Amino acid sequence: MRRKILAAIVLLMFITGMADAGITYDPYPADMYDLDHGDHYIWGIDLTSADGYNQGEEIFAAQLNFTNIRNWDNGSNVLYIHLLDDAYIGLYRSRDSQLVEEDFFDDWAGDNILIAEWRNDPAGVAVDLTLTFDAEMLAVLNTYAADGVIGFGIDPDSHFYNDGVEFSIETAIYAPAAVHAPAPGAVFLGSIGVVVVGWLRRRRAL
Repeated sequence: MRRKILAAIVLLMFITGMADAGITYDPYPADMYDLDHGDHYIWGIDLTSADGYNQGEEIFAAQLNFTNIRNWDNGSNVLYIHLLDDAYIGLYRSRDSQLVEEDFFDDWAGDNILIAEWRNDPAGVAVDLTLTFDAEMLAVLNTYAADGVIGFGIDPDSHFYNDGVEFSIETAIYAPAAVHAPAPGAVFLGSIGVVVVGWLRRRRAL
């Protein structure tokens, strides 16, 4: 019985010590002005602005989410999304260089990393678009995030209505290359572990 208790404590402490922190960022306005096709957008994010983010920790999961995104008509159009190494903090928009409405043109072409070239297929149907970063993209993201600032360059070649954009990440509490103070949960469980171990030893001595 004592071994099972000790094993459970050790397992719980290990899980807590390796736990990840879910952190989210939202632009203002959250719908990015409904992504008007006449503009292209820069969303600069100060990662350190969120509680729970410690610069230098590894980002091991990331997603860019567009809630209930839909085209303004039933045509097939394109949304270009790039990851930027640096950007002014906040959301900025400027006029699109697209000259002919029927032609698709990425204003961010060749600028940093293309995350997605998304088409609203089936056309005219609202969907929740989730772009999950793979291992290669996470490696780039961690490189870009070294100074605590990243950005997204977005060029909608249509008017894409949506109910909000969100970028979410999960970071390792203990980064391999750095030493961090233990999380409060880990300290609490560690204290419990010490007390229980001491109690079991006293019982054995009696």
